[in-house]
Order: sequence, then C-alpha cells, then structure tokens
Amino acid sequence: MEDLISIIVPVYNAENSIERCIHSILQQKDVLFEIIIVDDGSEDESLKLCQKLEMLYKELKVYHTKNKGVSHARNFGIEKALGTWIVFVDADDELVEGALLASIKMQKKYLCDTVCWNMMSVTSKGVYPHKNFRVKDNLVKKSQIEDLLKAIYYIPSENFYGTMIRASWGKMYLLQIILENNIRFIENMPIGEDAAFLFEYFHYCKLVVFLDQSLYKYYELEGSVTKRYKENFFSIQKKEAYIISKIYRKYRKNPEKALIAFWNISFIAYIENELKTEQSDFKIIQKANKYLQKDIVKRYMVKNKSESRLSRLKSILLKYNFTLIVAYAYVWISKKKFCKLNIEVAMEEKMTRDDMLFFGAYILYIMVAVIKPTQLFGAFPFPGALELLRVCAVVIVCFKIISNQEYISRKTFVFYLAVIITFISCMHSKNFDLFYFVCFSFGIKDISYSKVLRVTLFVHIIVIIMVVIGVSTGIISNEIKGDIVWSETMIDSEFVERNTLGFGHPNTASAVVFFTTIIYMCVKNGCSFLEFIISFGINFMVYQKTGSRTCFIITIIFLPLMYWFANKKTFHKYWQVLLTVAPVIIILVAILMQIYYDPNNEFFVEINSLLSSRLQLGHQGFLDYGITLFGQSILWISDWNNEYGLPYNYVDSAYMRILLENGIIVYIFLCTFIVITMYYLAKKKERMLCIAFLALLVHSMVEMSLYDLSWSPFCLLMGQMAILDSNKE
Repeated sequence: MEDLISIIVPVYNAENSIERCIHSILQQKDVLFEIIIVDDGSEDESLKLCQKLEMLYKELKVYHTKNKGVSHARNFGIEKALGTWIVFVDADDELVEGALLASIKMQKKYLCDTVCWNMMSVTSKGVYPHKNFRVKDNLVKKSQIEDLLKAIYYIPSENFYGTMIRASWGKMYLLQIILENNIRFIENMPIGEDAAFLFEYFHYCKLVVFLDQSLYKYYELEGSVTKRYKENFFSIQKKEAYIISKIYRKYRKNPEKALIAFWNISFIAYIENELKTEQSDFKIIQKANKYLQKDIVKRYMVKNKSESRLSRLKSILLKYNFTLIVAYAYVWISKKKFCKLNIEVAMEEKMTRDDMLFFGAYILYIMVAVIKPTQLFGAFPFPGALELLRVCAVVIVCFKIISNQEYISRKTFVFYLAVIITFISCMHSKNFDLFYFVCFSFGIKDISYSKVLRVTLFVHIIVIIMVVIGVSTGIISNEIKGDIVWSETMIDSEFVERNTLGFGHPNTASAVVFFTTIIYMCVKNGCSFLEFIISFGINFMVYQKTGSRTCFIITIIFLPLMYWFANKKTFHKYWQVLLTVAPVIIILVAILMQIYYDPNNEFFVEINSLLSSRLQLGHQGFLDYGITLFGQSILWISDWNNEYGLPYNYVDSAYMRILLENGIIVYIFLCTFIVITMYYLAKKKERMLCIAFLALLVHSMVEMSLYDLSWSPFCLLMGQMAILDSNKE
C-alpha cells in the first residue's frame, strides 16, 4: 500500500511506559499504519503486555528476539516492515495526535524522501516544545544535504542544531532508500548508532522536509538510557570516533573536521557522565585532566578553530599542556549546567497568554504580600491601594482559570469544589486570604514551577534590599512599635532586646530570611558546603538580632537536611515512605497537642515554654470558639496590634487557625491536598522540594505560614501536585 507507514518500536524492560507509547500511536487517525513491536529479550512484563494488546488491535505485530540491543531490534523491524514509510518510536516516548497525517500531507505536497519533526521534552515539571532546526522554507534540497550531514557530527551549521538532528526518532523515512542502499543500524554500538544511520541515509536523499511542529514527545525522566552512568566511556567514544572515520571515508569525505567537533563535544559528555556518580569534584577534575592528556583527545581538541573565545583559549591552554586548568574550568561549567533541574528546557518555552496572566498576577500579589508584613507598608501614603492591587491580582488569576478550556475536566472538579467551599468559608470568617491562596493554587496549573521559584526569589531579595535601605536611612524603624520586648536566647540564657530588622514582627524577619535561603537552594537545586555555612551564618545572625527561637530551631533542623539531600545522589524508597507519612504526623501533632494541652502536665508545660506559650493559646482558642462546619468570624488580638483594648487571644498555629476560623470541611480539604502533594513530590523524587515543603509544614505548626505567599511559594505545590495534570503523570 502506497501510504502505509511501518512504525518500529524496540522494547526492553518498558512495562511502565509501553502501553502509553502504543496508545499514542493507535490514536493516529486518517492514515494507514502498522506497529512492529520488537521485544529485545525483556525481563519484565513488557512482552506479555504487548501480546495482550496485539490480540485487541489488528495494527500490532509483536516479535520476540534475544537481547542483542536496540540497533538489532530496529534492524529486525526494518526486515519485517511492509510499508512505504518507516517511523522509529522509543518505548518510553509518544507520538502527538496527528503526527503521521501531517507527515503524509507534507510528503505529498513536496514529494520528498524524508519528513522531520520538532520535539517536545517531557520532564517532571511539564511539557516543553523545542525548535531543533533553522531552515529556509523548511526544505533541504540535494545541494544542501552536505550541511545537514555536517550537523549530524557537531560541525557548526547555520541551519541545523539540537538533539533531533542526531536522533533516529522524530522522522518519517522512505524504506526504499534504506533497502536499496543496505543501510542498517550498527549493532553492539552503545552510543552514536542513530547518527551513523542518519549520516548514511541522508547521503542518498534528494529532498528533506522539516515540519515546524512538535510532534514527538521525548521523555527525559530518571532511569532512561541517556540518564544512566556508562562504564568505560572513553572506550565507547573511541569506537564512535572509529565509526565516524569509517563512514566519512566510505563516502570519500575527509573526517578531520568531524573528529575535531566530536572530541570537543565528547570531553563535555565525558564530564557529564562522571557527574552522574557520587564522586567528589576533585576526583572528577583528576579524571578530566587524565582524559585531556590522552593523545587522540588532545590532538583534535588543540585543532579546534571555533569562533568562540572560550574554545580558542582552551586550544591555547592545551597546546602548552595546561590541561589541569581546562579540566577544572570545564568540570565547573558542566556542573553548573548539569545541576539545573531542566531549567534550560523551561527557559526555552515560549511565554503563553496563560503564563503572562499568571506571572503578572503573581508578581503583583507577592510584591504586596511581602511588603505588607514589613514596616514599609506603614510608610506608604495610600496603604489601601496596595490591598486593591492584591485583589486585582486575584481577579486576573480567576480570569485565567475561567478562560482556559483545560480547566473544564473531571480532574479539576474537586478543585472547583474546594474553591467554592473555601469561598463560603471565607464569607463566614470575613477573611479572604485563604480564598486568594486557593485561587493561585488552582491558577498554577501547567505553569513552570521553577519559574515561580525564581520569580519569588527575585521579589524576596528586592524587598529585603528595600527594607535594609529603609532601616539604614531611617525611613522605617528597626524596633517594635510600643513596649520594648525582651527574649531569652538559647545560646547564653540572657534576655536581649528583640529587633524587627524593618519587619512588622521579629519572627517575620527570621522566617522571611529562612525561606529565602530555602528558595535559593531549590532554584539552584543544590548546595555546596560553603553556601551551607554562609546560609547558616546569615540565619544565626538574624536569630541573634530578632531572638526568634522557634524559627531558629527549624533552621537548625532543615538547613542541614537541605544540604544533605542536595548532595545525596540516591533517593531510597524508605525516604519516599517516610516523607509521605510525615505530613500526617505533623498535622495530627499540631492539632492534638493544642486540643489536649494540660497546664498540669510537665511535658506539655516544657513544650509550651519552648514554643512561647503557643500550645496554651491554641488550647484557649479551641475552648473559646470551638469547631464549626464552615468557619466563623474571629477578631484575633495580639500585643503587636491591640488598639481595641481587648484581651490577648492570638493563635499562631496555622492548622488551629484554619480549623477555628474556616471550619472542619475546609480543614479536611486542605489536609488532604497536603498529603497528596507530599506523596507526589516523593514519588517524583523531588528531594529538595520535599524538604522545603516539609519545612513549611513544620513552620506552620507555630506560625501562620501555611497558605501565606509572603513567606514562601511552597504552599503552591498543593496546586501543581494535587490537580494531577496529565502532562505531569
């Protein structure tokens, strides 16, 4: 059949993804295709799953071979193909709906030999489209094929760049070219087999069309072949270099430029491979230095004539045997790049209308939210205007939710219900802060969380600088309004005057600095020992000024945990279980200790003293107001704002406040989302975010930080994780 497409899927131990992959192919409409599944000796349930699907769908043909590698599986599929066209799909990836039909239409329009697509990268953070080529009219004629061949082996090209050029997937090939020229994947080649196949195939093409659509979903998740550490990496690279020379000479081409480009790229690949292990930086630098001293590497890297200043400097240093300097520089650069948790991918994503709406509203909201607990708020001539800006920000987020069709689904029904119930509760309590938080949690769906962290860090730093300048110039005060408050320190048991550092309360200053430190570590997705020492030192100095005991205890616990997890390569299952159970324990302890507080019990008295009477105040609030269904209006009075002349009745614990002020239904909803959030963070092995979210939950036992965006953005994780967006599953 003229337009029959043979889709070849090599499978090895892919029981967790193969069904998803096959269903993405089966959803292709208005096009003829067959799916050739080649099981490469899988040791899990992959073959059984494929055979079960074969009985249900006539398009499927399942074959089983001994384990000989992905190249053998693809070659086997080529021999069995009956179609005019061939498409390769990896077992953990997907085709976007309409990919095959779009390819056939382009082929008929231009009568080309090959159709290439763009890709979208699927990470734990979301789906991000990539643009992998730059071609005039998206057509590559015979005269331009040479440029395409250069790009396959890293030789600089004006028209081509990116991973898709070297990948066998994401393209529709003419089977006739493959069979007539006996083009096959080189077997027993751990890496580079795709590039070798493509170099030979494109050599015989007359017209290649590049379709400017992201039609292939490439899953960049832990455990994939590209994420694993490879033993004997230098031996593998030497074998690929030999194949490059062999292929170039086969087609009477000089391999010199290709080998220069290959070994320069290979040095970076070698370092990134070593970074996947738990070795120290010093050990990796030693290995990189040894690598540079190998004759074949040094010979080709010195010859690099790239226009880049860094590349020219590298060539000069290598020429005069300064290999250690080059090794240190490239390990440092690679580590910075390697540790960014796919931030580069997120930054390539174009800002959509929803992104602009959300971030515009979010920046507006947190600017006001972070300024409000500082003494800058009182210095503004029209503080009411700031509150109006906050309401406007919430309206913008609500508009984003209402105008987006993706929010109309069964998955979001529970969140709509939570929004409605929270609004009813806030009507009863006459405090809409919780409703504002729920709106932003709902609005963050499909938004890059790494961008949210970076924006929050930027705003926090700006406000801290403003506060420091305000205190230095005398615009705002460094002391608490009213009576001077003294606090007993844990270091020397002496009473010292507590400073606000320009914030409305000493505890606020210490909490903002602590959470800013945590946000920085999450943005960087790492923490060196020097950064840990500096961060701890800053938090200790803030504690000495503010006397905020509870926040410093949390700092002592969680900063070392952040440092430890940042430098821990593995994430065992027992950590996942422990972190999933932790929120349940925290919530129960926070509530039960306040409800059952007994002033005659020595244990309760000691804990209450350590927490500055927070247990006693929470217990008194429970006795005075009780638990309602939808909440109640409570005027919280403290010494910091007691213009009413009423008795002190302030409850600090976020859990008890929500229970008393917003009612039992909202409380159950919120606790459920907290547990679900931690479960998915642990499941996705987001180590840094797990500890950051846990720090927020513990801090919320003694402060109103659980849903207050002025403290941290980690509460918004409840929106990202609990919605269970299909893009993130």
